[in-house]
Amino acid sequence: MIRRIRCRDCRKEFDTHVARACPHCGTHNRVPPKESLGYRILMVILWTDVAITIGSVIYLLGGG
Repeated sequence: MIRRIRCRDCRKEFDTHVARACPHCGTHNRVPPKESLGYRILMVILWTDVAITIGSVIYLLGGG
């Protein structure tokens, strides 16, 4: 898969399949990780569960 990234130093875009070093200035640029849709959905479900659990504990500690 071809991904385009922007160089941190010279701010020019280039394809990552060619090289990880910028062809313009030679700076090594790390490719940012790409999270899948399933991972994002899982994180939303987990953080929602955490929020419900904390809310329930606060409610029960309050005498509810």
